[in-house]
Amino acid sequence: MIALSVKVFASSAVLAGEGGGDGFVWRAERAGRTIYLAGALHFLAPSDYPLPAPLLEAFRASGTIYFEVQPAEWSLPENARRLETHGKLKRGSSLWTTLHPEDARKFRSALLQLGGSPRDYSNLRPWRASLDFQNFLFTSVGLEGKYGVDAYLAALARKNGKITRSLESARQQIEALAELSLGEEAKLLMESVAAVPTLERDLRALRGAWKAGDVERMTRVCEAAYEGNRERESALLGHRNLQWVEYIDRMAMQSETTSMVVVGVNHLVVRKQNLLEELRKKGFRIERVRAVR
Repeated sequence: MIALSVKVFASSAVLAGEGGGDGFVWRAERAGRTIYLAGALHFLAPSDYPLPAPLLEAFRASGTIYFEVQPAEWSLPENARRLETHGKLKRGSSLWTTLHPEDARKFRSALLQLGGSPRDYSNLRPWRASLDFQNFLFTSVGLEGKYGVDAYLAALARKNGKITRSLESARQQIEALAELSLGEEAKLLMESVAAVPTLERDLRALRGAWKAGDVERMTRVCEAAYEGNRERESALLGHRNLQWVEYIDRMAMQSETTSMVVVGVNHLVVRKQNLLEELRKKGFRIERVRAVR
């Protein structure tokens, strides 16, 4: 959901052109206004490029590009301070005693197995430890935030003189995680630990499903991730989708040009409070954009 270590990536020859597959792109129209909605993966590898043609076609047709949070915001000093403030345990507390002893053992074992340092996580709250561990895992299999769809499109927008905007602030994203209960934070971390044995295979399959535009498979992945975790689903997906739809609706009605909204793909495929379905309720006509066969 949140690519905290993302850096704006300057496009190069390896990223040129357009790839096969549909990707996840929809066109929303109401009252003569057009918005493209694109589902993104925040971590990719150079081998995942070129991007699906519908994604780049939507980008070319749009004058303003909206991201969950513009990637450059994560490098601002105030957001680094917020991560420190919200992501650390109280003085004298330790992650290793905050977690259930068996969870602490499993997490420590996974870190040591992968060459990580348990000391680096000692003073972190579980949600922050989870994000740092996810970044560590992605990097270990060759995926990086600087190759993510949002980072790539932000750099491309700057190169082409397009306007970029955020649907929410980095502060809001941080606070959404910081407001989870301790139990949900621990679940988030342990799900990352449980993913380690099959991580590389699973991420390869996930990226293949994303590039192909396999909605059914992506929906199953999303539903499985939030099964039994409705508090987290509401906080990280549903609640944010409901806020975004109001902003997108208002933005669309005020704009004279076509815009593109780039969000994590799970926001477009989750069954409950799906962003596309919420826009339909607002009167938008939604149509899937597919690659030319």
